[in-house]
Formats: sequence, C-alpha cells, structure tokens
Amino acid sequence: MKNSVGIAVTQLKQARDQLVVASQHAMRQEEADWSQIEGLMAVIKRLDLLRQDIDTLATEEGTQRLREDPKVTGRIDKSGYPKYLAREDGAVVRIGLSQDGSEYEHVAKEYDFRSIIEMINRFVHAEYFTVDEVQKQLNLPSYLTHLVISLLRETLGKLKSPKRGRYAFVEKIPLNADSLLGELRASRNQA
Repeated sequence: MKNSVGIAVTQLKQARDQLVVASQHAMRQEEADWSQIEGLMAVIKRLDLLRQDIDTLATEEGTQRLREDPKVTGRIDKSGYPKYLAREDGAVVRIGLSQDGSEYEHVAKEYDFRSIIEMINRFVHAEYFTVDEVQKQLNLPSYLTHLVISLLRETLGKLKSPKRGRYAFVEKIPLNADSLLGELRASRNQA
C-alpha cells in the first residue's frame, strides 16, 4: 500500500507543479483572465490538501488522525467568519476560513476599494444590481468586487439582497469610501 500511496502523492505533486506553471504563465499575459487564474489557484490548493490527506493515509496513526480531523468530519466552527478589517494604508482585508480550518486573506487595496465603491454608487437609484453589472465596468479580479459587496451587505449593512444574486441600497444615498473605512475601523475596535 505504501508504494501505491507514494506514487499517487508524486503524481499529485507533478499535477500541482504543472498547474502552478500554467497560472504563472496566465498572470504574465497582457490581458490576464483573473477568473481563470483564481480557478487555477483554487484547484492547486485542493490538490495540495488531497496530496497531504493521501500521504497521511500511509501510516496507521495518520489514518486515525484523518478520521478525527475536523475537515474530514465537517466539524469546523465557521461562526465569526468572514471577518473584515481596514488597514491603516486604506486597504480592506477579508479574512475567511478555508475547508481545512486555516484562515486566508483577500486584500482590496485602497485604490481598488474606492473604484468599486464608485462603481456601486452608479446603481444607487436602481431597483437592484448584480455583481456582474459592477464587474463589467472594472478591470479587477471579481473576488475583489465580491469582497466589497459582502462587506457592505454583511458587516456594514449598506446593501440588502432582495433576491439571490441581486443587491440594492438600504438607503438611496451614495456611499462614501472614507466613511465606510471609518465605520469598519470602529466596528473592529468594538469587537
């Protein structure tokens, strides 16, 4: 069994390495397709986790540990996630919890945050809007738009979701990026 497990681990590592090369190549393109790059990175992460799990199976203690692992049994406590914070440099950080229980961060730089807020403000009087409508007018990875919209809806309460995938302003007043950053800092200080 150990030999077969070793072969599987080696093959998964080779597949991961090939996907890393593909993602690096995609990032160097003048018109980088960020959704494709994000997808490649997600697959790379899943391959790494799978490789680690298979490697762990090579030992009896590892098999028992894998059975008790929260990522296998689904016992990860996700309450309190995602978390958002505003850094001193104006960047907004979303801290999420991955399937293996480790934290990860997505960061929207201040300029990107302000650009997304400016674009969202164009829909202030619309009945509703979608992430795709906002995203069409930005040259940014879509996860940044999702980050800002979820911050505005879940944490700051500036947007509501009347239907799945559709968003509307709670108050028909344009959002101010400086005020939003201040509110986010204040909410983190109270927590």
